[in-house]
Amino acid sequence: ARDLRGIASPEIVAPTTVHAAFQKAAHYFGMRLILVDVDERTGLVDVDDVRRNMTRNTVLVAGSAPNFPHGIIDPIRELSELARERGVGFHSDCCLGGMILPFVERLQADGRLDDVASRPDDDVDVDVIPPYDFRLPGVTSLSA
Repeated sequence: ARDLRGIASPEIVAPTTVHAAFQKAAHYFGMRLILVDVDERTGLVDVDDVRRNMTRNTVLVAGSAPNFPHGIIDPIRELSELARERGVGFHSDCCLGGMILPFVERLQADGRLDDVASRPDDDVDVDVIPPYDFRLPGVTSLSA
């Protein structure tokens, strides 16, 4: 970014729930990490809040599938599309889910997880695993 796009102070925008390795990476590469709060009830980051925190120095947006502290899958589709629209990279951190989510998707497709359902007081659908990987055109990198 510094050489190709002339960005002297590159920034990463990510939810507060992103893995601590992002803080370490930002430090080592001389980047600023902008952390966006998540909703206290749902644990999800608001995509509009991420949009508002992006600047001309943003070179990467990140999300987790699932996130480290709570096991909640960030809105990867929406975040990666936002990054794509802005012409920046999107990293999907699948270090925790990379081994499990493909199997959960397969079990769901086979109808073997029909008993999994959201609690009645939740407005988060837990029995559907949304896309989180290179199936989404905005995902430019991932860790698994």
